[in-house]
Amino acid sequence: MNSKMTTGEIAQKAGVSQKAVRLYDEKGLLKPSDYSEGNYRLYDKEALGVLEKIIALKQVGFSLEEIKE
Repeated sequence: MNSKMTTGEIAQKAGVSQKAVRLYDEKGLLKPSDYSEGNYRLYDKEALGVLEKIIALKQVGFSLEEIKE
């Protein structure tokens, strides 16, 4: 079983846009666990947990810079 998720799959599971996932990667908050042969970002369950924490912290008012710290 392949436990890796694409940007679209992890975004859908977390209820955010693919653009948000890419932004969190660019800001250094969420790193892909691997890359596909076509150099697409791939994420695992741990990354989904991190993404869910980022979303929760944003909902209570933290900025991306605060979350990164």
